[in-house]
Amino acid sequence: MPFDVRDELLDVYRHNLTTLRALIRDLPDDVIRLQGEGTERWSILDVVCHLRDTEQDAFERVTRMVREDRPSLPEFDPEAVERESDYRSESLEDALGAFERVRRAQLEFLAELTDEQWDRVADDDYFGEITVQSLTTHMAAHDCVHMAQISRRIQETRPS
Repeated sequence: MPFDVRDELLDVYRHNLTTLRALIRDLPDDVIRLQGEGTERWSILDVVCHLRDTEQDAFERVTRMVREDRPSLPEFDPEAVERESDYRSESLEDALGAFERVRRAQLEFLAELTDEQWDRVADDDYFGEITVQSLTTHMAAHDCVHMAQISRRIQETRPS
């Protein structure tokens, strides 16, 4: 069977949902809300809220890329979104559920795209020229970076 990059990418994108849920299952609230310092300041709750918000933004971007000719996409500012959203007042289960719903909708949308649609282009203020496929690849990797961040936060709470 030949290697299909898009099928593999969609599998990773889909399985990241299961991995994330397994990673945070049964964590106590004090661990979920524990803040760090510096670049690791986000709590697990903050990270899940960020994943939800970036997924929503990515879905909107992909939709525009498919429907519009070479749209210009503004830079996504995660710190501004965090400030406006007040992540710390949110429920982990609500944030995770919202992330899962948007991701599933994104997966359904992506699975229906033609080869030509996967190659649709936009001009992103941060990344420059991107395609639907390159943005989806970035988002799958983005998940992994933040799941590693969650893993580090969990490790910090375990006795040595």
